[in-house]
Amino acid sequence: MYLLNKEKLKVGDLIFTRDESPTSRAIRKSLGCDYSHVLIYVTDSSCIHADGDGVHSVNIQRMLFKNSNDVQVMRCIETKEWTEVRLKELCKLARSQIGTEYTKTKALKAGIAYKTGFSKKSKNEPLQFCSKLVAESYEYAGIKISKDYTLCTPAELLLSKSFSVIESVSEVATEEEIEFANDSMKNSVSKQTNITNELLRNVRAISNNKIQTIEDVLDLALHNVELDKAVAKIINESGYLKMWADDIVKNQSRYFKINYPDSVIKIMNEEGPQREINMANEDIERFNEYRYGLLQRKAKQPFDSETLLQHINLYQILISLAYQRKEVFEYILKRRMQIVC
Repeated sequence: MYLLNKEKLKVGDLIFTRDESPTSRAIRKSLGCDYSHVLIYVTDSSCIHADGDGVHSVNIQRMLFKNSNDVQVMRCIETKEWTEVRLKELCKLARSQIGTEYTKTKALKAGIAYKTGFSKKSKNEPLQFCSKLVAESYEYAGIKISKDYTLCTPAELLLSKSFSVIESVSEVATEEEIEFANDSMKNSVSKQTNITNELLRNVRAISNNKIQTIEDVLDLALHNVELDKAVAKIINESGYLKMWADDIVKNQSRYFKINYPDSVIKIMNEEGPQREINMANEDIERFNEYRYGLLQRKAKQPFDSETLLQHINLYQILISLAYQRKEVFEYILKRRMQIVC
């Protein structure tokens, strides 16, 4: 079995995959390409994609491949000159779509358009499929990688001159890595996906709106005072506001210094802690930006929205936890320097 080597990946990379399922084989045969699915890499070990469960994130450490060539990574040539701001815009769009439902109909339409060469301008509906999500994210950030992102296919992306293949991205997985990848009990990301999708289904059930994302849920509550309390109740009962607690339980070493005695710190290299610090800084910036936007909306809101207050408090917690992680790994680097010297 094989895993992706995250050291070879960069934000914005496209990860193409295939397997021996009937669906994957059918897509590859109909499009005449080697891969049936595509994901977009957004941060350390994490990518976002659209499949039958809708748009959600996935940890690449849980993506096992039978053969090394069952996965291919491509990098946009133009991103080499990109600023961090543009890369963040790319990820911003992809993240904003989390929770959006998958559309098989539009994916099939895109495939037919690709094979026949006939494509009528398609209406951009909120539903997603894998290659549309990728192309839309890139276009949002300023790079058009498809003639029409609403009809984009994996085959079109694979042939795009805007991308180059990154070699030797997979490596043989160890027994421990295979065990981790298959351990569903420790898969926090999958649990978060299930919670988010259930929340969205329940909100759709009490409204006539086309709710696809958490942002849609917030908009619904802010524009319909009669629904605000009901929406807030659904969110509170879903477990969405406490998803962060699961990470603390399963990854205590990221939050508490007590897990790092000098004997452990001494043999650690600098790369791991520095990566964690960088990730925490990115989260702090992103969460602060979103919370600031929420506070601005609160100032303009004609009524006290419980749903809005839930989100404001949630992001304050997430910011505090990001600072906590940063403090732990800054301590490790500082203590390591003291020990070594």
